[in-house]
Amino acid sequence: MRHVLNLLVLWVCMGLGIHAQARPIEVKSENFVFVGNVAESSARELLTELEIYRAAILHRMGAKIGPELIPVRIYSASGPKGIATLTGVKGADGVYLSTVEGPVFVLNSAGGFRRGKKARAIALHEYTHHLLASFTGELYPRWFDEGLAEYLSTFELDRDGNMVIGAPDHDHAFMLSQKNWFPFRLMLAGVRAYPFSFTDNSRNGQYTRGMYYAQSWLAVHFIQSTKGYNAKLDDYVARLNARQSPLKAFEKAFGMKPAEFEALLRAYRKRNRFLKATFKNPTKSKDIKLAVREMGKGELYMHKAEAIRAYRGTKERYKKALEYYDRAAKELGNSPRIQAGRAAIAAKTKDYDKALGLVTAALKQTPDDEYLNRVAGMVLMMKNDTDKKPDMAEIKRARKHLKKAMMANPDNAAAHYYYVQTFIIAHDPPTRQAIASAVFGLDYYRSINFVDTNVDFAEILINTGRKQLARKTLERAIAWSNNSDVQYYARDVLSSMH
Repeated sequence: MRHVLNLLVLWVCMGLGIHAQARPIEVKSENFVFVGNVAESSARELLTELEIYRAAILHRMGAKIGPELIPVRIYSASGPKGIATLTGVKGADGVYLSTVEGPVFVLNSAGGFRRGKKARAIALHEYTHHLLASFTGELYPRWFDEGLAEYLSTFELDRDGNMVIGAPDHDHAFMLSQKNWFPFRLMLAGVRAYPFSFTDNSRNGQYTRGMYYAQSWLAVHFIQSTKGYNAKLDDYVARLNARQSPLKAFEKAFGMKPAEFEALLRAYRKRNRFLKATFKNPTKSKDIKLAVREMGKGELYMHKAEAIRAYRGTKERYKKALEYYDRAAKELGNSPRIQAGRAAIAAKTKDYDKALGLVTAALKQTPDDEYLNRVAGMVLMMKNDTDKKPDMAEIKRARKHLKKAMMANPDNAAAHYYYVQTFIIAHDPPTRQAIASAVFGLDYYRSINFVDTNVDFAEILINTGRKQLARKTLERAIAWSNNSDVQYYARDVLSSMH
């Protein structure tokens, strides 16, 4: 995630002021929901370009161009400080995150989203992470993930409406003109983790980050523009997914040492012949439907709270989210949705009695609400996810709420996710619904962020005749997990399947 988060622009809060020329708005397209404080024309242009970009990239990848199962939520903020308020990450311009409740990213809206603006490139960069995570069958090393996002974020349309990518990035060109590059061997070693700290804002830390992104962009540009190297890349990724070490996988696939590849990149940069690629675009601007509406303070406060809740929080940040829920309640009344949001935060801080009281009160007002039932099931599941013997009455209540949410919306991914967890916690034989939810979860939660928890889905499937799907999930955990306990468990289960 090159950039980090940057959410909502509010009336007055944490230094986020409302711009005189823009009203807080919500803009919806088929696959995106934007919430922010920007000019309507700017938000319209952003979502239109994201829809065009999405269709063009999926078409190029040969993927089915269907709608997002859960629309991507986009929040805007007026600078890195606003992003830090919402996400806890400092010094970033935007960040994409795959959450149990769906994809979300926050970005810096300063200057607007028109072509040539930084915020536009950030949006395209972050959405590329989502496309890789959700619509490919492979997991990719960090340097390629970031380099491809940088490469594709140069996307533009020519006069005929075709997609053009590969334009030189001037910031990267400047970095690459420097003598001291990031050792490519170290870039290879960071398969999942970044080989630097995002919190190091010293001059050297900023230089290192800038050089890493510049070299990642150059490597992808070289591979995409040089005959035969896409095949080498495919072999490299396959070897990584087959659990070869990063260095061995690279040397076997590319037929050279990292230093030799770095020398090729230096020569490629020196030639300065960055070829652009042009692709036919399957979607036209006129075909994209947008719905725009202005928002009041109460809705903005609620979105602010929910944005904070989407990211990993601290007690202090959760406290701030509750303050925004309180402000929203003053404007909108203590609605069931606000009560459920407070319940979710109480559960994250392990105050389960309070969480159950809040969500139960909300359900009394709207007992069939999909969202409320999902939250109720989640709270009960989390309460019993301990080393102690679970309360089976509460586990059954959790399943009842989650099935109700799934009946209201069969594509409620989070309800499927939490439903499977109740069987893992209780060590119960999986029901037909649990099996179906596990299959659903493995298909939807493809991001590397879920490589550990997907082992739970595999456990459900092992004894149900779906061993191949379970095997692939366990192999991914061994290859990509940063958790040695998960890797050990996956190896143990795999060996027992032979």
